[in-house]
Amino acid sequence: MTLPHLTGEARRLAALRELGVLDTLPEAAFDTITATAAQLCGVPIALISLVDAQRQWFKSNFGLPGASETPRDVAFCDHAIRGDALFEVPDAPRDPRFSGNPLVTGEPDIRFYAGAPIVMPGGERIGTVCVIDRVANQLDEHQRAMLAHLAAIVAAMLTQRRQLLDTTGRLAESELRVRRLYEATPAILHSIGPDGRLLNVSDRWLALLGYERHEVIGRLSSDFLSPASQAYARDVVLPAFFRSGRCERVEYQFVRRDGSAIDVLLSARLERDEHGGSARSLAVLEDVTATRQLERELNRTHAHLDAVVDNMPALVGYWDRGGVTRFVNRDFQATVGLPTDRLIGVRLGELFSAIDAQGWSTLEPRIEAVLGGRRQEFEWAMLTTSGLRQLRVTLVPAAPFEGEADGFYGTWFDITGMKSLELRQRSSEQRYRLLFDNLSGGHALHAIEVDEAGTPVNYRYLAMNAAYGAMLGIAASSAVGARVTDLIPGIASDPADWIGRFGRVALTGEPARFEQHDAAGRWWDIVAYRPEQGQFAVIAHDISERKRLEAEVAALRARTS
Repeated sequence: MTLPHLTGEARRLAALRELGVLDTLPEAAFDTITATAAQLCGVPIALISLVDAQRQWFKSNFGLPGASETPRDVAFCDHAIRGDALFEVPDAPRDPRFSGNPLVTGEPDIRFYAGAPIVMPGGERIGTVCVIDRVANQLDEHQRAMLAHLAAIVAAMLTQRRQLLDTTGRLAESELRVRRLYEATPAILHSIGPDGRLLNVSDRWLALLGYERHEVIGRLSSDFLSPASQAYARDVVLPAFFRSGRCERVEYQFVRRDGSAIDVLLSARLERDEHGGSARSLAVLEDVTATRQLERELNRTHAHLDAVVDNMPALVGYWDRGGVTRFVNRDFQATVGLPTDRLIGVRLGELFSAIDAQGWSTLEPRIEAVLGGRRQEFEWAMLTTSGLRQLRVTLVPAAPFEGEADGFYGTWFDITGMKSLELRQRSSEQRYRLLFDNLSGGHALHAIEVDEAGTPVNYRYLAMNAAYGAMLGIAASSAVGARVTDLIPGIASDPADWIGRFGRVALTGEPARFEQHDAAGRWWDIVAYRPEQGQFAVIAHDISERKRLEAEVAALRARTS
């Protein structure tokens, strides 16, 4: 079909009318396209819309019974044919081009629209294959590609239909070509007859299961399901499918030719004959084998992490923005003396007011602060099932967003024994030194040195335990009294600015907490605070194992996204 003497809109309309398709009866081949489009995109409405001079007319209509055309001046498709790319409107009421459109404000209540232009061999855009939803939506890249592919198929079908209008004997050849287009689609498709046997499958279906086409056509579709999926289909899925005419994202296991199992999500539509009986069904499959495997691995990792948290020698929990308990570990339950069903869903204020009202009055301001996005670290006395305990508490905001926290995490370490030791050590420097030297975490006390302008330029070690010396790779006994620049040459020019960082703690009193990776491959959680003016103390804990677990979880999440 050539139109050398025409240009622009006149050329487009001439190409459309040359097809001889306007106002013709529905045809099964085109109806298959709209059913497939709706299925692939997960929407209730799909159309093959041809844009005439004053109207858009539907060659195929899936989901809008009784509608055959609309005026062109309200047609979304009129916008879609202005370019070659797919045209998408995620939320029509919020789009100034369509917010007042009667198809949006009234029936069919269009909220979402996506249309792929039907482009003829001469470049004329005569209409679209479009999908519509009554809720806001957005296609993913795979769905966009499939919609454009279906539009190309329709263009080929219309071209072939025009060529065969005068030669009805070649209809079988046209249907064969359509079937080949169906088979070559990059989607995983199969169609099933009323007897449950496969009528056709796409090339991707064959590649996924490892068969040749002649080996599967005519076989029962259930032959390719695992025994458990066969029973599930027979007893649950198929009875509902034949009643409603559709199913969405059913989880099945298919068995490949080599015997291996693959996980799929199957969605299908039932086509009925003129008497209301089952004619055939069209199904779209999504291979989720890799996703399911990652989910299983992630669940195992979560179970491992849950076990780690549950066995931590501390009280651990998570509370949402309303202060409602969402998770607590075993130590927390044991300490407050309540089972999980008496804790989850209960506000922290209600919980502590009941068991320790006085303690809650001092904790409540800290909760308000952490929900304001500020990390809280403090010591707190709490009445527990074993009596009054002294706890070191850390409250951390969870997922801050625009200045607000979604909730907070809390960790309570029991330091009652440590506090008792501190009281006794006030009269015994020797006992204090013994405790200090044998703490598993690194502890050190320093005095900052400044220049005439008050800028930190060095610091001296006043006290250091063995664990801290081991972390730095120096002898604790010989470090006390020495300057850091003498023990660690080059520290003054280190990009980490250790002297400046710790100097700000000593001079301003603002504590600092950060994680540090050392040359030996270990991770440390470092807390610096000012015990008195001009001094700073450092506490360091080895968190290498925790960082390893976090890295494993992050890697699993990256593979599932």
